[in-house]
Amino acid sequence: EISNHPEAYVRRSSLFSASRILIALHPSFIAKSLSGGDAEIAKGLEWIHTWDLRVA
Repeated sequence: EISNHPEAYVRRSSLFSASRILIALHPSFIAKSLSGGDAEIAKGLEWIHTWDLRVA
């Protein structure tokens, strides 16, 4: 799994890529996924959230 990769630069670049994707998403897509509309975006948001909690 990428979040446990031994090289810090790999984890950092993956997190940066995820943040760029989140910025590119329209807020209505995120709101729709949180209300149960789009399972793929919700799954990605959950993955980023759990990764963030592990890092913090």
